[in-house]
Amino acid sequence: MDFVDDCIGELLAGLESSGQLENTIIIYSSDHGEMNGLHGLWGKKVYYDPSVRVPLLITGPGVHEGHHRLAQPISLIDLYPTVCGLTGLPVPEGLDGVDFSGLLARPASGDRPRRYASSAYYSYGVRIHHGRTDENEPCAAMRLVRDSRWKYVEVERGRPLLFDLEADPGETRNLAGRPEHGERGRAMAEAVFDGFSWELVHAQLAEDRRRLPEFLSGLKPTTPNQYLLPDGRMFDAEASLYEARWLAIPPGCTAGIIPQEFG
Repeated sequence: MDFVDDCIGELLAGLESSGQLENTIIIYSSDHGEMNGLHGLWGKKVYYDPSVRVPLLITGPGVHEGHHRLAQPISLIDLYPTVCGLTGLPVPEGLDGVDFSGLLARPASGDRPRRYASSAYYSYGVRIHHGRTDENEPCAAMRLVRDSRWKYVEVERGRPLLFDLEADPGETRNLAGRPEHGERGRAMAEAVFDGFSWELVHAQLAEDRRRLPEFLSGLKPTTPNQYLLPDGRMFDAEASLYEARWLAIPPGCTAGIIPQEFG
């Protein structure tokens, strides 16, 4: 985190020295959470809040001054239309995300841009050498919706889950199926399956695998995560963090390494 703080500090200092700080929308977020040992789990890929929730800090033109914490559910897919709203650009039609720039401008308004935020994970959709999950295995995929208090999870060929995150922040008591929560469970299940089905997932996966060969380059995937250090050295975060996933290791001995196939 110290390195991240230093990078953010350098960015803000550069914007300030160039006179662009007050004219820049700054968004800090992440692509996923991290269990960090909670529930005895490490990594991500599960429905618990530490895995699916991400930080989201926004400041800049169009954002109300001061510090405000919003409880309304927001998704990362909302960032694109929201940036359009903040910058005065038209929001394209047909997006899954919603523009919540109005809520950023008026945080006390109580607006709810969306009823639920959603998340999903399909373990059989990744391309790895070892440990590939069979599509027919139970509990190999999940899809959930969440509002500011309740979370509902549908597990493929598994039991549905309903958690009261206010009374049970550790998500240890499954309330799905209880009569007093029947209406809520049905409404949230309907939201999960709105335009979605497990059959569509498998059909899309089959089509993606059919088309995959035409997109393979034979090169190992990478991302441009290089940073120039003050002493002139180049720090390649991609290589330092992920180069191990390209090592030739025996089957069954991943030891936390993700041996991914070349793209």
